[in-house]
Amino acid sequence: MRSKLRFSAIILAVVMMFSNFAFAAQDDRVDLGNGFYMITTEKMSDIQLYDGSKTVEKTGNVYYSGTHVGSITLTATFVYGGSSVAVTSKSISVSTDNGWSYKNSKTSSSGGTATASCTFYKGSQSTSASVSMTCDKNGNVS
Repeated sequence: MRSKLRFSAIILAVVMMFSNFAFAAQDDRVDLGNGFYMITTEKMSDIQLYDGSKTVEKTGNVYYSGTHVGSITLTATFVYGGSSVAVTSKSISVSTDNGWSYKNSKTSSSGGTATASCTFYKGSQSTSASVSMTCDKNGNVS
């Protein structure tokens, strides 16, 4: 039992030495017009193998007249420091609900900004939704 505890403590120390975990969430409501709105949640899972990198996930849950349409999630990794910042990777995940579909999903980035977008549709109803994040040279993401 004592050796298992010691082994667990060593593994924990190694993980803490090479990574830094931090989680934060922030919710915002965005009016998309025509009865659509989006509630965004930003989660920072700051897993660092070295200083100056940050991975952040932002999800937008889209609603039409109070009914959940779907969600769009952007995951981006930023490298920052000195006088520069860059997006080193970005990905999109889209899901739908209540008979809705999506099309035209894409990601883009420029400098320290990453964006994901798509169009949700059902019959004659549709809306475009996008989520974006910007990282500054100090690692602050907005």
